[in-house]
Parts: sequence; structure tokens; C-alpha cells
Amino acid sequence: MLEEHRPFPDICLVAKDGRMREFSALPSQRYLVILAPAGAEPFIGRISSRLAEIRAFNAEPLVIEIGSPLDLKEPPAFPVMRLADPWEAGKKLGLGDRTSRLVTVAIVDVDGEVRKIYRESVDRPPSVTALVRWLCFLDRNE
Repeated sequence: MLEEHRPFPDICLVAKDGRMREFSALPSQRYLVILAPAGAEPFIGRISSRLAEIRAFNAEPLVIEIGSPLDLKEPPAFPVMRLADPWEAGKKLGLGDRTSRLVTVAIVDVDGEVRKIYRESVDRPPSVTALVRWLCFLDRNE
């Protein structure tokens, strides 16, 4: 289950080029992990438009598709991956019927700890402005 102040689950991810990687094998940096169901495309677009602000806080967006693949008109300038084993990873991330239509955003620090989690319906995507404020707050308090 994905929880604040706990390690992000070490799940296996598949990149668009077919390469598989464990989350722990990704470069060590702060991530803005976005668990994105179908319908989250407008939110991904807003993240793309505010990418410079997000990266100013040493955070790199990482989109993980849950369920159907996202229908992105343009590939973003950050990784979009899918779950190698949706059932097993879904258990580790706490995905299920209740969360299938939620965009989940987790700020994961360099050490792999989840610092903040935000969930919102795909019909009312999370505020990118709020995410940037969280990054600023976490940056000041480290």
C-alpha cells in the first residue's frame, strides 16, 4: 500500500522501448510519481507545461500508466512507463476498484521515501500549483 513516510514499493516498470526496470534501479533523485489511469491526459499536459517549475525543485515527473494506455497526443519530456505485472504491482500500490479512476501523485525523495500523496478523481485532476507548493515546502524543510 502506498503511504506517506514509507518507502515507495519496488515495482517493476516497463518503458515505451520495452526495457524493464525496478523502481529502485531508476536514477536516484526526487520523483513526482503520477499513477495515471485513462483520462488523466489533460493533467499530464499541465505537468508538461509547468515542467521547468517542477524541475527547479530537483523533482522529475515519472508517469506510471495504470489500466489502459494513455492517449497522449505528444510524448512528454519525462518518462511514461507501465506496470510489468499489473496485479502484483497493484497490490503493492494499493490499486483497486476504489482507486481505478483516481490520479495519484506521490512525491518520492532521493532515498525512496514517499513524502506526500495526493489523490483526485480523473474527472477533477489534481492542481499542479498545489504540487509546486508542496515541492517548495519540502525543499525548504530538508
